[in-house]
Amino acid sequence: MRIVLSLVLLSGVALAEDAMTLREAADAGTLPAPNSAEETASRLRSGRLLSLGVTGGAALAVITPMFEDGSPTVNNATTATVSPAPMPYLALLPAYWGYREAARTYCASSWGGGSEKDAYISANAVSRDAAELVLAAIETFPHDVSVEDLKKRLRLELEGDLGQRILGEPGHENDQLVGEIHRYLQKPDLEVRKRLVARIALLDWDPSRPALCWISKFGVWLGVPAAHEVRAKVQGVNANQTYRPVVAFGITFVPNAYVSVLLGAVFGNFMIGETTDTKGTPQPAWGLVIGLGGNLDILPALAALGAGK
Repeated sequence: MRIVLSLVLLSGVALAEDAMTLREAADAGTLPAPNSAEETASRLRSGRLLSLGVTGGAALAVITPMFEDGSPTVNNATTATVSPAPMPYLALLPAYWGYREAARTYCASSWGGGSEKDAYISANAVSRDAAELVLAAIETFPHDVSVEDLKKRLRLELEGDLGQRILGEPGHENDQLVGEIHRYLQKPDLEVRKRLVARIALLDWDPSRPALCWISKFGVWLGVPAAHEVRAKVQGVNANQTYRPVVAFGITFVPNAYVSVLLGAVFGNFMIGETTDTKGTPQPAWGLVIGLGGNLDILPALAALGAGK
């Protein structure tokens, strides 16, 4: 628990410092526009798998068998040992599922992984791509469409809720943006189009009000540790015993796209009398497990690093 709290604190402090620098640069107009190479590298580091609310990989788990047939005597300090074991795992982080894609990308990129600038570039690229698609759909509307017909088309013909967000809430209609779109349809202009893309992108993700990311760092996990040997007293015999886990599960804290902290329980069997020639008799035993995992999203990040980005 202390490790988790320390990671939370250090990651939060780092993000706050990066965020302040980024906001100041944006306000001053000195934040450089990303080039295509920088944007590609930021996307590679952005935790695409994690942004879907799922991750996985391989962990080093430390396991302590605790119970034999419901009796806690196996966990006596003199009769059981803590043993490490490799473990593949899958983790789910449901909080991501409630965010739009740009916000998911931002949260997967920041708060302890990469820099705030990387997170900004990645989320901005996602929201800009979405805005480009929306404006391309709007450009198929008749150029002589009336303002009222434009509003109807925005509400009915655009996929998802972005059309409604362009219009605004009832009583708080975004007439200025709708009017600008209407004028653009009547007289297309490249500079106006760029401005419209930027304004529509802000409806999907506003860098001045990033998503509440800390809650997205917690989830649940499932894994299967490898069989390993522990010193334990089983059926009156105090000796090295083979412990063969069946399943492990619990809660996880994922500070960034690259690592996961795993805490939970494991169920498995001591294999009594197992030898190289004999399978052994299973003796059920629960246990505690804590592990540190490397997420699959580290692979594209290493690719970006290897490319010198």
